[in-house]
Amino acid sequence: MKKPMKKFYEFKNEADTSYGLYIYGALTDNKEEDWSATESDVDLNDFKKALNQLPNDSTLNMYVNSPGGSVFASSTMASMLQRAKETKGIHITSYIDGLCASATSFLIMVSDEIRLYKNSMLMVHKPMSIAFGNADDMRKEIETLDSIEENVMMPLYMKKAKVDEATIKNLIDVESWLSAEETAKYFDVELLGTNKECTACADLELLKRYKNVPKELKEEAEAEEKELEKIIPEEGESAPGEEKTEPEPPETSPNEPTKEEEEPKSTKNEPNESEKEEKEGNTPEKEEKAPKSPEISPEEEEEEEKEEPKQHEDVENTQRIDYSYFENKLNSLKGE
Repeated sequence: MKKPMKKFYEFKNEADTSYGLYIYGALTDNKEEDWSATESDVDLNDFKKALNQLPNDSTLNMYVNSPGGSVFASSTMASMLQRAKETKGIHITSYIDGLCASATSFLIMVSDEIRLYKNSMLMVHKPMSIAFGNADDMRKEIETLDSIEENVMMPLYMKKAKVDEATIKNLIDVESWLSAEETAKYFDVELLGTNKECTACADLELLKRYKNVPKELKEEAEAEEKELEKIIPEEGESAPGEEKTEPEPPETSPNEPTKEEEEPKSTKNEPNESEKEEKEGNTPEKEEKAPKSPEISPEEEEEEEKEEPKQHEDVENTQRIDYSYFENKLNSLKGE
């Protein structure tokens, strides 16, 4: 079943010099080329367009509720944010409205401030990828992932870390799901002390890739998935409360003959081709007389019987051999 395409990604002007960027979907390189992407996801084109609209010395508030996504997209977005800070004087504040997992967890580390609600959650883990090929291809992919961890993720985490690098590495190695209070132990964040009501990250397929998903979060995502199945019917089915409607028959003109009238049904007793030929007179050997009309008088009937043999005279003549030549020859021989 295809999920509804809610516009979770949004960029809007909140005040004269303040702008809001809502990241309520997965991060992807290009939604047009990613078959699994939906409108709720954020790709590099979306992100770039949003940042290009920011005037100098403005404030960007990023509201995050994302299960993660592409590490390559996230690292590129982080570079875009850093460049906006340096070249346009943009001040960035990130709010974790619900879940900030995987690739989005190091994206927000570029922010000047990070604010969490009581129900906010941060998840960090080692970068993951999918590879196909031989051993050399696999080694190259491993080197790429290690490079992303060492040169992109770790420097960003350490910008906000309150502990040493080894501690952060250990959190990453075991896939850590941190509550708001636990996040504050390891990173320089601000706790707001209130709960944030927002839609759950119901990307169940993406959450299935992780090992230590909290039971409550998984159950919440599964419940929302079931709700979507009730709301969005399968193709050919009706939504709940919606009556099924039968297709209306095509309109016909009062004088227009129906299909049954145009093409009468054949019956089992309908004669086959050979029987038709016999009745039509195409086989003189089995010729049958036509039924007599009750209106014909005996005299007319007698005349008709006399004329009837002539009906096939031409046919019989075509089948008779002409012996006249032989008879004349024989007579001439006898005369001699």
